[in-house]
Amino acid sequence: MIRYILKQEVLVLARIKLGHIVFLVIVGLLGTFQNCSQSLDTTGQDMLSQAQTNLPFAYVATADTISYMSCSRMPTTLDTSAYFSLRVGAYNAGAGLSLTSGFQQATQYYSPVNRGQALSQSTANSGATLQLSVRQLGNYQNVLSGAGSAVAPGLDTGPFLSELDTNPMASQLGSLINGAFNNYFQGSFLNFTGGTGLMQSSLIFMESETATLSVRQHLNNRQAILALTFTESAASGDTSARAPAGASDANVVYGTGYLLQFSAPPAYPGWATSDQRVLSSVTEMDLGGGTLPQPAHSWTCSASDQYKIVIPTDVFPTSTGSNFVCLKQPDPQLSSLSAADQARLTAIRNVLPVSSWYVDLANHCVVPKNSAALTSCYGDRSQILQNGVPVNIEYTSGSCTAFDQSTQVIGNCPHWVSVCTRQ
Repeated sequence: MIRYILKQEVLVLARIKLGHIVFLVIVGLLGTFQNCSQSLDTTGQDMLSQAQTNLPFAYVATADTISYMSCSRMPTTLDTSAYFSLRVGAYNAGAGLSLTSGFQQATQYYSPVNRGQALSQSTANSGATLQLSVRQLGNYQNVLSGAGSAVAPGLDTGPFLSELDTNPMASQLGSLINGAFNNYFQGSFLNFTGGTGLMQSSLIFMESETATLSVRQHLNNRQAILALTFTESAASGDTSARAPAGASDANVVYGTGYLLQFSAPPAYPGWATSDQRVLSSVTEMDLGGGTLPQPAHSWTCSASDQYKIVIPTDVFPTSTGSNFVCLKQPDPQLSSLSAADQARLTAIRNVLPVSSWYVDLANHCVVPKNSAALTSCYGDRSQILQNGVPVNIEYTSGSCTAFDQSTQVIGNCPHWVSVCTRQ
């Protein structure tokens, strides 16, 4: 460019005045200076980018309902909207997803839009998904497999929502005020509710009675914990639990844990002998990353929220071998119920869809809709034996023959669905 200017000056020198010469020289000098100058200082932009990269961990996750269904020997083609082993959800105010106080403080001058965008720009948060699993207590990077082999996504792990740093979730999280929770994300993906954005997920350990019993024993013996953790990536097979940078202890990860206890059903009627098939205690705790607001909430697991699961052909008066009454009828209007029964019906309906189950509050039982007898929670009924002879499920006496792990005799105890709620 400089050569081009000088060449043109030689051609026109004879025809221009001295003032014009001075002007052209100045322009040439300016052009020379501009071409030789250093690049613009981008220190401010670099500092902003670095600050966003180093933002602290952002996510807090809490649930308000945990339900357990003891069904076993179910086919791999089971309806996962109707059947589950553990179902966890956030259905009420004060539960769901929130942002940590550290992240809120670090982004206090961001607009809601920029705060949402910062989730994907920060190393601690980008690509994370919220995952449900049962993990080894003392090593949260180990996930329990119901089948005792490789961890199966969708069975041993359950996703709640899509990647947390992608829209529309990120923008909705970015708009949260300090301490607020959101449990419904419009337009977000959820694996078994048709994309409603509800914060709910399930695990399925129904391959065999041995598998279901093993999971309960691991939880009862404090060898395992039900966990809400955040993966390192959105890959379906990712079982990682995201942890603070530099953390070398597998007992320190971001997330919320729930210590669970199971027992024999204590009521309706009082059971003298039975399998320990009802969820009877939940204790909430932080998983070491310091994201759970303290103090932790208490949980209630009431006998009123325990329901026998009845095979459709066993319901009186159509049954040939049982006198157990469980009404198959539409739900009553909430306004017609007492406050206590309104809460009961709401809690059980949060986890059992109307399209799949009848619920009888008075008789503390549920019946699957449109389900064949051989696959209605109990597997192949011909294998339910007592002294080698097929018998009916014992719904009413309060005493039944429990599953014998050593002989693999299934027994004739009823299965249950039980619900615990956060206070």
